[in-house]
Amino acid sequence: MNRIRFDPAAKLNLVFWGDPQISPVETGRVQRFTAACNAVRDAQGRADAVLIAGDIAEFGREAEYTAVAGCLKAAAGNADAIVCCTGNHDVRIRPYKSQLRRFRAFLCDVPKAPMCPYDRYYFSTEIGGYPLIVMGADRNSFESAYIGKTQLSFVEAELQKAQAEGKPAFVLNHQPLNRTNGLPVTWEGRGSWRGGVGMQSQKLRDILTSHGHVFYLTGHLHYGVSGFSVENSGRLHMLAAPSVGCANHGPNGVLGQGFVLSLYEDKLVGTAYDFVNAAPLPPAVPNASFEIRLN
Repeated sequence: MNRIRFDPAAKLNLVFWGDPQISPVETGRVQRFTAACNAVRDAQGRADAVLIAGDIAEFGREAEYTAVAGCLKAAAGNADAIVCCTGNHDVRIRPYKSQLRRFRAFLCDVPKAPMCPYDRYYFSTEIGGYPLIVMGADRNSFESAYIGKTQLSFVEAELQKAQAEGKPAFVLNHQPLNRTNGLPVTWEGRGSWRGGVGMQSQKLRDILTSHGHVFYLTGHLHYGVSGFSVENSGRLHMLAAPSVGCANHGPNGVLGQGFVLSLYEDKLVGTAYDFVNAAPLPPAVPNASFEIRLN
């Protein structure tokens, strides 16, 4: 029997998924997500957190969130926290404030989920003593994410605190920075400006590159694990997760992909898994395993 493995010697073990995008239109997504959550429950060792980089639901419907919360109960049995950020599919259809209330209600149903405030999607928390900043769009958007000045200032202040404490920080957001992680190739080549954060990308990048080691964790691309999944720029480390629910395009189209990230004193080690079958991806897949040094 295959099993996901979490290293007890690591300071932090994280499951990193993108885009469950649960939908009544395609039942296979629910089946894959259920299998992935069961794989976390049955893993060898324990996870500090499961991080899901947005697009929780296809249409942002209450029934879709109920299905996701039900699946996550299994994963929560072997993880100390379940952390979800919003994606464009979560926020783009309904009025912003009413959808925010719906998303908060979803988080209330997810075991061990830190809660976003009543008036915004972004907030900060700690996982195993390490800072985690959760981002979210400040208004409805179809693909990109409008990030306002207040949120940018919040991210910068939180990263300054992490740097003062001498700790690497994790930032969870749905969209990658513009022209990173293989864009536009990983967005099927559809326009050089598409697939990223959008207008505030450079401002966000300037903040992320200015405050110690930062792991910027994103989804959105639905691109299988590849050489584009990990991109380093000085002390900014950009990791793009494939979809754990939807189909993934690119040369590696395995369904139900994701990462286990293990943080040590001097490095972060990533291992890509087929979570449906609880099996590591073949070593021939680029970034099936990787190491980021923190010297």
